[in-house]
Amino acid sequence: MMAQAVSEPKEASPAGDVPALSHKDVRGINQRLARLRAQHGNVRVKQAFFRCPWPCTRLQYEKIREAAVRRWITWMEKQGWDLVGKVAVDVTKRRPAYGYSGDWASVPLLDQAEIPVAALFKVRRFEMKRIEVPVADS
Repeated sequence: MMAQAVSEPKEASPAGDVPALSHKDVRGINQRLARLRAQHGNVRVKQAFFRCPWPCTRLQYEKIREAAVRRWITWMEKQGWDLVGKVAVDVTKRRPAYGYSGDWASVPLLDQAEIPVAALFKVRRFEMKRIEVPVADS
């Protein structure tokens, strides 16, 4: 029997209440996560974005893409993840880039685009961590 998905609240309540889960919800979530762990082990899909001037020539794009992917893989390796599969880059899913500092934080940058990158990574140090989940009394 499949448990219903619990959605996050649309906005935070002023008191900071955490949505509670029933024992049935927690059991369902634990079963689903156990199936995923058994199926995939410690392999995860990781996604990132890199910025690129847009429009640009193919040569410019390839140089920027290769440098960005190399930096991303190096950073993931420093975080304890090893690359397992090929890196996927999808230019058709690019999105507009926005400024991210100072007064220009929400202004679109008309000459740049953010392009998604995804790959399969395997964590080097895989250990189970228990976290507490609020459960409703029922």
